[in-house]
Amino acid sequence: MKRVAYLDGLRGFAALLVVVMHYVLAFAPAIGNIDPAVPHPAWEHWFIHSPLFFVADGYVAVSIFFLISGTVLTYSFEASGRSFSTQVARRITRLGLPMAASILLGAIWYFSLPRAHLEAAAFLNNTTWLGQVGPAHPRIGAVLKELCTALLFGHAHFSLVFPGMLGERVGLLQLSQSFNAPLWTLHLELYGSFVVLLLVVAEKTLSRFWHRLVCIVAVCGLIAHPLGLFVIGYLAAKMLSTSAWQKISANKISKMLGCAGVILGISMSAHVAPGWFMRAYGRFAWFEKLPMKADDFHFFSQYGAILIFFGILVVPGFQRALGAGLGQVLGKYSFSVYLVHFPILLTLSSFLTVRFAALGAGAAFCAASVIGLGVTALLTFLFERWVDRPATELSRRIRVFEGKGDTAALRRAAPAVALSKAPGSAEG
Repeated sequence: MKRVAYLDGLRGFAALLVVVMHYVLAFAPAIGNIDPAVPHPAWEHWFIHSPLFFVADGYVAVSIFFLISGTVLTYSFEASGRSFSTQVARRITRLGLPMAASILLGAIWYFSLPRAHLEAAAFLNNTTWLGQVGPAHPRIGAVLKELCTALLFGHAHFSLVFPGMLGERVGLLQLSQSFNAPLWTLHLELYGSFVVLLLVVAEKTLSRFWHRLVCIVAVCGLIAHPLGLFVIGYLAAKMLSTSAWQKISANKISKMLGCAGVILGISMSAHVAPGWFMRAYGRFAWFEKLPMKADDFHFFSQYGAILIFFGILVVPGFQRALGAGLGQVLGKYSFSVYLVHFPILLTLSSFLTVRFAALGAGAAFCAASVIGLGVTALLTFLFERWVDRPATELSRRIRVFEGKGDTAALRRAAPAVALSKAPGSAEG
């Protein structure tokens, strides 16, 4: 199977947005928070409500990750021809090994500089975010707990398996005490990939009518949930493989609408959902009881990401730009940078910010960020080489409960479009 370069590039630039967002939330919290209740100087108010804010909007980026995963995993599962149990074991291995390595790496940083983020929070007066994330008193027991539970069960109040207070009662680690807080998305990534796998199996085993009915129910039932993005990604994969889509994407009007969708999606990232919109959404989604449902702010970001994603799918100019050299480099290392950057931010970068305090808050932030990002780039390269790549290769070798007829029964010719590894997605 070929690869679609622009999906790699889109994934890479989305990962970059996440890194920028976390640094802005840590060291420039007023800019990182677009809540209208937070007071801002005039220039900050202009910036956070302009399209420029998109460069620090990691919320939209995470939704883009899930859309890409839904699309590329559809082709991966269709092309694999392996049993259901093998696919599940591969996903757990593919996500679990890098996740475990990132937790251990984060633990090393936190045990080395346990108070760095708290000191930086006091210096920057950012106790509402920087002072609330990362373990204040790292313990070996907490490391082991997160290693054993984070992927399958998530964190307290961030779990699809043990929702609400149930997560605390069973002893899940609080996300605020995590050794790598962005890992909550990998918990969703795992179960989102299972949703895609079930849809692929349903297409192979059900009639066309029942398969379409399952897709409609999945979209309607998950419209207010991040897992719905995986369903939309699955439907995008099916759409891209049709001749009708080729005709649509070649139409000038479609390209104009695609450009408008990207512009609108970027604009949505700079605004909080209007009250009338969320009231209507609340009436529709009152029945949505799944844990980790998108709140008002993230719901708006979710659908901004959908507009951007489909706009890129239909406009060749965007695809060429994303598929260029820089996009490919960022795409290759996107999963690794996503996993390693956060502990460095809360330890080394925070430590240096305080040590450079004599330069002033702005200069200290810039100097600490340059050094911290340099170390992040180095560890990202090593992580991709020694953790991410071997985890992918190991996952491909796994076979679980496969009979002689499994491969023939499950294999289906996949469309000639590329597989792109979204953060946490495996190719096969």
